Amino acid sequence: MPEFYEVIHAKVRDGVEEEMLSRRPALEAGVREKLPGLLEIRLVRLDDGTYLDVLRWESREAADAAIEKFDEVPEAGEIHHFLGGGDLAHHRGEVAGG
Repeated sequence: MPEFYEVIHAKVRDGVEEEMLSRRPALEAGVREKLPGLLEIRLVRLDDGTYLDVLRWESREAADAAIEKFDEVPEAGEIHHFLGGGDLAHHRGEVAGG
């Protein structure tokens, strides 16, 4: 079963970037603990000031199951509290050729 990725491109609400970055490690740990199959989370700051949230899952099934549990994970909701204006883009897909 190939690994599965989700990439969310988003803006951080004005005035909360420092708080988001300081809280992020604890929030990521909570998400990892409560969502089985999540292998890695990376936050990438782009040159334009927006962010990519890259989630690596052991499988599509694990990523799909996480969607069902998302509302039960307070840390996941808290991460999204820092985002403003909705997702700019949300992409999902399997590792190709691997």
